[in-house]
Amino acid sequence: MVVSVIDDEAGTLDVAVDGRLVPPPSQQAWRRDDLATILDGLISERNQPLRVEIRESDGSTFTDILTPARRPAISRDASSPNQEAREFRGVVTGSGFIPGEQVTVAVAVLTTSAGPTGTVRAWLSLAHTTQPTGEVVLIGRISGTVTAAIRGETGDAAAR
Repeated sequence: MVVSVIDDEAGTLDVAVDGRLVPPPSQQAWRRDDLATILDGLISERNQPLRVEIRESDGSTFTDILTPARRPAISRDASSPNQEAREFRGVVTGSGFIPGEQVTVAVAVLTTSAGPTGTVRAWLSLAHTTQPTGEVVLIGRISGTVTAAIRGETGDAAAR
């Protein structure tokens, strides 16, 4: 599977998979900042390696092979209590960020309290990484804006 990405001077992208254009999810054009999201989505949808060819507006070309992360086999037994949590996919939105700033999207795996001196120590196990709490945190790398949302909430989550 070949993913072709063409970047124009305005910073918009044309994305094609095996020659077929991939339209953006909204009426707006794909932007350079969307590239990681686009590639992550294509890898998770197809669950197979992708050959990515990027053609920059200056004529330079970059090629790479991206492979999906290995995932443990998930039982399709509907009676599994954590089935819904493992298969949840959704959109979390937040506001208050600086236009164009890098925003970290973090899935919370544990919530704990600070000790009497204000410090926190969290002991993590493999179980924490496979059973997220359902909370997603957006962190602005420049603005310091922090927005948290709980799975199942709709709209912008209130900044905390």
